[in-house]
Amino acid sequence: MCYYFDEQDADAREGDDVYDTEGNKIGSVKAIDFGARTLEIKHRKDTADARPHTVYFHKAIGVDVIRESLMRLGQNVIDHGLGFTAPYQTALRLLTQTIDNGPGQPMRRADESNLAAAIRLSLNLDGGVLAIQGPPGTHDNDLAVDAT
Repeated sequence: MCYYFDEQDADAREGDDVYDTEGNKIGSVKAIDFGARTLEIKHRKDTADARPHTVYFHKAIGVDVIRESLMRLGQNVIDHGLGFTAPYQTALRLLTQTIDNGPGQPMRRADESNLAAAIRLSLNLDGGVLAIQGPPGTHDNDLAVDAT
């Protein structure tokens, strides 16, 4: 079965697991063509008839890969300090909770909602990441979706 998708930033490769929006694994990527924006899914037997409107990819990253990545980041900090140097600029901004918001400016202004602040900050990003995180039950996932 061939699916078509809108132009988007995606990272999927042949063999990656494919899930529906309920989190159920429906199969794996049989083929993907980013130019033609097509995706072929090799369905599992128990999901052979499933035709979800939306799918996503999820790949668990092994502990060794994460450890090695953090060691490289740490070595970069030892060698160069906490300056936001490529290729670690985004990771260091996340770790230091730094966003280019202007000197001394609060993340959320007194007159704006969390959503308005997230949208304003997102629009001002220059190749970085705006991490939105809150305690359980604070609807931080909803805020991130609404801001996009």
